[in-house]
Amino acid sequence: MQKTFKYSVFFVVFLLVISTTARSQFYMTMGYNAGFPTSFSNLNYVIDRYNETRSYLDTEMKHITYLDGMTISMGGMFGPLLIGCGYTGGGQKRYADMTGNDGSVSRRELWVKERKFDMDFGVAIADKDKGGLFLGGTMSVGGVRVNTRTGLEGEIKKEKWTKINPWGDLLFTGGVFLRLQFRNPGIYIEPYFHFTPGEIFQNDITEINENLNPNTYQNDPAPLNVKYNMVGIKIGMGLFTGDN
Repeated sequence: MQKTFKYSVFFVVFLLVISTTARSQFYMTMGYNAGFPTSFSNLNYVIDRYNETRSYLDTEMKHITYLDGMTISMGGMFGPLLIGCGYTGGGQKRYADMTGNDGSVSRRELWVKERKFDMDFGVAIADKDKGGLFLGGTMSVGGVRVNTRTGLEGEIKKEKWTKINPWGDLLFTGGVFLRLQFRNPGIYIEPYFHFTPGEIFQNDITEINENLNPNTYQNDPAPLNVKYNMVGIKIGMGLFTGDN
């Protein structure tokens, strides 16, 4: 969290300097991000294996189906051109329960978190002074952390999370977006698609399978590669200020 704050402060200062020097418009958006992964089949395979090999579960662990969190971006308008950077966060928690012979309920929680720093390039295809319609592309670098913890159902919040993908958390994605802003300042809506370019940027999650399924992972396919393709939408408030 401290690193995220430091990067955000740096970006703000950097872009304010650029905007002042170039006498461009400065813009800023802040809102909610909801992303729906389209290539998490291998991660959900690991979850399925967790459920299949534990017939004693009362509540099976569900699939990772979306990642949501906050998003922020800022930058400058140089004529019709948009150049900016930002942060996109998302996460989802899942759990499985079992009842012991003494009646106590034990729980395992899984928490998938995605954090990306974005560089945006775009063009205004409608009047940005009254709101705006922007078409652009994104390059993102960041990480995905998969954490887990176990404990009794009523006490698990006291337990610390353990990261179980120490070598597979780096991601790089490209993407496209369409940002529609109603008035200035005003609400914006931004559907997007992020994709993992090529096999080199995939991550092998075999170590996650080993951690969650230590007795059966050797019988499963390997490597278990995951791409971070995502269809999503951002909704929030946008503001343009400065010289036209």
